Amino acid sequence: MTSSGLGCRSYAGILTYSCTKTFASFLAQGLSYELKGKVDCLDWECGETKTKMLGNRKGWTVIDTDVAVRGSLRDLGSANVTNGNYRHEVGMFFFSLVSLNWVNPFFNRIMEKELLKQIEIGRAEKKED
Repeated sequence: MTSSGLGCRSYAGILTYSCTKTFASFLAQGLSYELKGKVDCLDWECGETKTKMLGNRKGWTVIDTDVAVRGSLRDLGSANVTNGNYRHEVGMFFFSLVSLNWVNPFFNRIMEKELLKQIEIGRAEKKED
């Protein structure tokens, strides 16, 4: 199951996303223990991968999808949680050290700006109709 490192903590501005990823993470980890020896289940707390959603984003933590999947399949059957790649493991470790007193206002500002932008786009589209 795919969850996210953002499901490990409660982040303002992306709370619904964090909650759904927390649910997926807890479900996968619980099933991993309950079904051990019967079905392999793995919580893949993925980081940024090159997908159509991210476009051609670049950065130290952005990896190719096949690299992330290969790493996750490597851990299937031997772990109940994986990041799929050492860069994501290192990134999530350091991200988990950052105080929520800094992270929450940061995420909230970003999401407020995006929401206002989407509202303006919606208003402009209605005027065109």
